[in-house]
Amino acid sequence: MNLFDKTKKLNKLQEIIDTMESTKMITLDINEFNTLLNEAILLHEYACVVFIYDYMNNRGIKPNNETYKIIEKGHDKKLVEHTNIKLKEDGIKKLPPKRRIHKIIKGHNYSDQYQSALKYLDIVKKFLNNNEELKKIHKDKLCKEISKNCNITIRESKYIITNLKRTKFI
Repeated sequence: MNLFDKTKKLNKLQEIIDTMESTKMITLDINEFNTLLNEAILLHEYACVVFIYDYMNNRGIKPNNETYKIIEKGHDKKLVEHTNIKLKEDGIKKLPPKRRIHKIIKGHNYSDQYQSALKYLDIVKKFLNNNEELKKIHKDKLCKEISKNCNITIRESKYIITNLKRTKFI
C-alpha cells in the first residue's frame, strides 16, 4: 500500500468514526462493519478496532466468526499500534487497545468451554457449601481442590471459579 492509498484510507476511516461518534446513528450491516474492522486492522489502528467492536455490540449487532477472524489479525504482540485515527475521550479509564483485543479474542475462544464447564456448577457449589473454609483460599489452590473432589478437570474448575467470583459466591 503506497502512502497516498494509506492516507486516503485513514481519512475515510476517520470520517466514518467521526460520524459514529457524533450522531451515534449509522446503519451498517455486519459485513460493512467487518470491512471497517479489516481496514482498521490493516492500518494497525487498534483503538479504532475496539471502538468499532464496542459500537457494534452497543447497538445489538452480534459479531460473527468473520468479525473475530479479522480482529484476531491484530492479536499479535509484535505488531506496532498506530494512533492516526483520533477518537474522542470520554473520561472513562479503559484497557489499552492491544490488551482489549487480547481479551476479546480470549473471550471468544473460550466461551464454549466456559459454558460447557458450567454443567458442574451445582456440584461445585454443594462441595463448597459443605467446605466453607475453602471459599477463602487462593484460587489456584481452590482450583486443585475442586478438581480433585468434584472429579472435573483443572480447566473446568478454573471456569467455574470465574463464574463463582462473578456471581459473588466466593
